[in-house]
Amino acid sequence: MHPLSQFTTEVAPHVDRLVLAVHRQMRTFHGPAIETWRSDSGLARPGLLINLRPFFLAGTQSRAILDRLHRYALPVTTEESVAAAIDEGLLDGSLTPRHRGEELARRLTALQSSLIEELWGGQPAIPDLIQPLSTAVDGVADRYQGSAFALTRAFADLPRPDDSDPYLIHHLLTALRYLRADSHTVVIDAAGLSAGEAARLDAAWRKLEGTHHEHPLQGLVDHGFLDAEGDMTDDGRQARQTIEDETNSVAAAVWESLPSEQLPKLLEDLSGLPDHIDA
Repeated sequence: MHPLSQFTTEVAPHVDRLVLAVHRQMRTFHGPAIETWRSDSGLARPGLLINLRPFFLAGTQSRAILDRLHRYALPVTTEESVAAAIDEGLLDGSLTPRHRGEELARRLTALQSSLIEELWGGQPAIPDLIQPLSTAVDGVADRYQGSAFALTRAFADLPRPDDSDPYLIHHLLTALRYLRADSHTVVIDAAGLSAGEAARLDAAWRKLEGTHHEHPLQGLVDHGFLDAEGDMTDDGRQARQTIEDETNSVAAAVWESLPSEQLPKLLEDLSGLPDHIDA
């Protein structure tokens, strides 16, 4: 295991919490605007447009990036989303946004930026987080090479927000979240699991109902990780924990560029950022 695995284990939940907080708070505090945006998109499932938005605006979208972003989704769902976006005139066949698709991406960016300012603007930790997070993300290209980390490198290469410190922090945290997702893929590939199987294994561990249960069951039964009813076995619990530990180990190299004495303060600052706006 990497020497910084423990730090990665401790910091990863805060990265996840803070990135997801923005998306959850959007629905709470910009509900009407988001519903109007969804209606204007004409899409029943606008996740494709949401996930590809920063790449659209930078002109670096690709099918490979889309497939990485939607790695845990059912392939048929992704294909339906692409077809719907093309039919609505938001994208062309190469995934390049048309005028309306680009305009929707810019509108969503403006909504997100205003929400992040409301969520973290004035937080004293924000200025202190810029240098360590920027330094960590700057080191991605050197530390994570190969096709497995193509999404992380592509996001790290995007132009960074320069008009809002809170929005910059969210951007950098998103890069780190993608790094952990790519690290997870490396680990599950080595374990002989598909992304769909890993999603179903995690859903069983969390006892979640929903789309993850549409992923094939038989492979996980054959591994001995789930029983025939889809419930997790003892071997499955051990396998999931091993996957989590090894994922944190792979993702830990990103912190090598920071002095070890800087890490406790970074963890403290991230843990102190709020994940909701008081009504």
